[in-house]
Amino acid sequence: MRRQYFNFWRYKLPKLFKYVVIFFAVQLLLSEETLATSKDSKLANAHLLAELPIHIVDNRVQLDLVVEGYHLKFALDTGASRTVLFQSNNYSFEDLPTIGEAQVAFPALDEIISGITLAPLNIKLGRHAFHAARPLLIKQRPPIGDRLSFKFDGILGRDFFERYVIEVDPKKEILRLFRSGTNLNNRFKTILPLHMKGNTAHIRFRTKLPWENTPSMKDMMLDTGYPGAMVIWKGRHFRQAASASETEQLVRENIGIVTQANFRLSKLRFLHIPVFLAPKEPIQAQRRDGLIGSSILIQFHHVFDFGGGRLLLTGIHETSAQNFYQLESHIYPPNNEGFIVKNYAPPLPTGPGHNNTGYKH
Repeated sequence: MRRQYFNFWRYKLPKLFKYVVIFFAVQLLLSEETLATSKDSKLANAHLLAELPIHIVDNRVQLDLVVEGYHLKFALDTGASRTVLFQSNNYSFEDLPTIGEAQVAFPALDEIISGITLAPLNIKLGRHAFHAARPLLIKQRPPIGDRLSFKFDGILGRDFFERYVIEVDPKKEILRLFRSGTNLNNRFKTILPLHMKGNTAHIRFRTKLPWENTPSMKDMMLDTGYPGAMVIWKGRHFRQAASASETEQLVRENIGIVTQANFRLSKLRFLHIPVFLAPKEPIQAQRRDGLIGSSILIQFHHVFDFGGGRLLLTGIHETSAQNFYQLESHIYPPNNEGFIVKNYAPPLPTGPGHNNTGYKH
């Protein structure tokens, strides 16, 4: 009996004590992490400016807002350089004071559109108001509105994204506006760096697209105004995707290539994503490989933080075992180009649980 007590005190008690110490150390760490998370959440909530209902239409985020007495539909557009109103049969906006003429760039359309600079507007966002210092009025809604299937009266451009940290929850259909500088990192699984060229956000990633022989770095503009998934407009991609004679004919006739691609963004894997290879490089390309559109982002609960240079993402249906995504999406030729279809990737899996991809022209 004495020997058993002796062995207990000499061998088992130290081990038991060690486990107790480890247990309480882990509990302390978890407690500190919980407190830190709670503190961050309270700080973020203190910086919350507005919470607004949204609608997802053609993969775009839309809001119903009041502007100078007008009840209007706005879309979020990181590709447009400024906030814009579009004249239509319903609204002429002739009563709004003007300052002079100006232009706004739509990179997805390869076009710079002339318009009229309005006097500053206060756009109501719940109890908060966004002060648009130099909004633009575009009179010729067609054909530019038709080319991107516009179903709204205006867009909130990069001047809006520069002002706030913007959280979009497509599943709950809620948009939250936070003060610039608010840190929401601990709420999201994936953080993608945003590379800012001027006030334009880009995502850079290294991957091998199906027509390439080796992986290469891609510099893609983030454009939520484009309702599709991805447009590639760099000439070298088109030349690799088609033969020399085919390339010459397609470029001459302004015909693009529709295909599917697998790629990775950080730890996120995308399978069979619809891609449009443009036959011509737009004026605003500025050494970009192309753009990533809204149908990719809409799969995620996400945050735009232009000031912090980051895009936060958590999949709407994400589980610990799933980090790949397939889209049920359409191809939207940004300039109404014709297209041919090429299949470089493995065929789409069929059967329950798999989506087929459609093409829309």
